[in-house]
Amino acid sequence: MGRDGRTEELFGAYNFLLEIGGITSDAKTLVGGFKSMSGMQSKTEIIEFKHGNDRAVRKKPGRTTFANIVLQRGYTATDDLAKWR
Repeated sequence: MGRDGRTEELFGAYNFLLEIGGITSDAKTLVGGFKSMSGMQSKTEIIEFKHGNDRAVRKKPGRTTFANIVLQRGYTATDDLAKWR
């Protein structure tokens, strides 16, 4: 919470509010507000394989990769986000 108790009012004009568990002492504290976000994507490789002489091709999930998250035109009331990154 901000010094004057109005932290949530400071984020009112932003489209996206960011909460990250475990980086603040208060789990309900908003970390920041941002006008736009992108990169909320993940991709999982598909591994195809066969068991012995089995003719059926099976699939299983492989490595998962994540895109970089881009937060634009933001505001934070504390330095918790800077410390976390």
